[in-house]
Amino acid sequence: YSPLVVLGRYFSSDDAVEDLTKVLNSIASGKHFYHTYRLPENSLPGKYLVETIHYLNGEKYYSQNKEEDFFYVEKLEISYGGEKVIIRNLSAEDCPIRYMQYNSTGNTVVNSTLKLIKGYDSKEYTLLHSALIQYNEDRITIPLFHTTTLIPIQNPKLAFTEKPHSVLIFLGNKSEAYELEKDYFIAWNSCNGLRSKEEVIALSSIEAYQKMLDEKLILENPYS
Repeated sequence: YSPLVVLGRYFSSDDAVEDLTKVLNSIASGKHFYHTYRLPENSLPGKYLVETIHYLNGEKYYSQNKEEDFFYVEKLEISYGGEKVIIRNLSAEDCPIRYMQYNSTGNTVVNSTLKLIKGYDSKEYTLLHSALIQYNEDRITIPLFHTTTLIPIQNPKLAFTEKPHSVLIFLGNKSEAYELEKDYFIAWNSCNGLRSKEEVIALSSIEAYQKMLDEKLILENPYS
């Protein structure tokens, strides 16, 4: 909720002033801490609890929202059997996934569905060149087709704004940006996780593709 909505809720109660005073006093004496931690590549899938403790005047205090201080390490395994793709959850925790199906050109999403794979469970899909699975908050993409070629994708860490005939891609601090036009624009749109490296180059040019790869605007993800 926005601050104004929250204030409105308090003012609508019988003890609005008293309740609001308590809230404001709590906010005035509260602190927010933000930490990052890079997980090792071989981290085991599952749920990890984070315990935040601080001391004040010799007293030990825990985070007020410690029940929500946790994170998940998610990992899915893909295997192929005939015309089927089997996605198996390697964690005891449920894993939300996004199923996406594109049109024949790969430029328009015709079906986007959120699903849940239960802990240690699996889901089965039909091999489909125009479909993919995304998970881990859309950070990881799994195409629903078997290939040993390189599948280039747009760098998910970069923000961008689309125009009718070009796209602006912002760098880390967003004070600088690339404007991609012509072959570069075509290559960017073609790197949707469904086309192979060879297909993208054929639609655009090797010069545009290599330059974008060198600048890390696109990434090559090998799927096997």
